[in-house]
Amino acid sequence: MNDQDVLKALAEVRKAPKRKFTQSIDIVANLQNIDFKNTANRIDLKIVLPSGRGKVLKVGAFGDTDFLSKAKTADLKITDKEIKKSPKEMRKIAESMDFFIAQTTLMVEVGKNWGKFLSTRGKMPQPMPPGADPTAMILRLKNTVQLKSKGNTPQTVSCAVGTESMKDEEIAKNVVAVYNALMEKLPNKENSLRSFLLKTTMSPSIKLA
Repeated sequence: MNDQDVLKALAEVRKAPKRKFTQSIDIVANLQNIDFKNTANRIDLKIVLPSGRGKVLKVGAFGDTDFLSKAKTADLKITDKEIKKSPKEMRKIAESMDFFIAQTTLMVEVGKNWGKFLSTRGKMPQPMPPGADPTAMILRLKNTVQLKSKGNTPQTVSCAVGTESMKDEEIAKNVVAVYNALMEKLPNKENSLRSFLLKTTMSPSIKLA
């Protein structure tokens, strides 16, 4: 797959009726002939989009005062003394953030208190050494999408690759990046893929592969 393939599909996708909100541009990969009982075949990819997401993503950070002082671009900061919160508050925070980071010395404590709210959403924090500057990681996560299979018999994985307000050339680069990352992971490459589709939030799907 190359940029030109995606540009042709995008032209068809954009013929769908406009909506009163900015729709996301999504890919949908229908899979086949994969044994997901084998944990090595399960898909859990975080892919940095070369053209960005086209929308603002939120990153939460767990850390001590020194670590959080360097996490200036984090959208939410939770200190080591604030990790224990009510289930209602943890659920709300888990839903409001797209990604999390945490200094390594707090990962056990975060897992114990937040695990059931974050792991089920695929949002367990990216661990970082206490002395690290998290700025670059936060920027990466704000341009990242996750492609994740669920359970032992998933048939489909999907993710956003941008928004309809982005240029076609930008979206095309993102689509190719996601496709290539998925091909690297699939056990039988193209033979593990039944179809690879492109769509907006509300439009019909256009087949790319």
